[in-house]
Amino acid sequence: MRVHKIVTATIGANATLSDIQDLEGSQLTAIYMPASWTAADLSFQVGLRSDDMRQLLDDAGAVKQIKVTAAKAIFLSGSALAGFRFIRLVSSVSQVGARALTLVGLR
Repeated sequence: MRVHKIVTATIGANATLSDIQDLEGSQLTAIYMPASWTAADLSFQVGLRSDDMRQLLDDAGAVKQIKVTAAKAIFLSGSALAGFRFIRLVSSVSQVGARALTLVGLR
């Protein structure tokens, strides 16, 4: 049986970065988006330690970015986020108010 790891990453009002979340060995598989999301794409900062976060790039060197929509559950396919213990979400625009995004991980 797979164990779920569910955490909340919050992006503050007038901010683009969430707080850092510890996935504790889980792979991020879905994001539940808040209904009040200010239209923006998401990218990721990842780290093996919380004090060494780095922008996640694809194999062509471009920022790994996903399209998201308010009040939807976003499934993340592939293994781009596998192996990273810490994650921070990056909104492509400042959020008008504080936004709580629920992260779902599987072990």
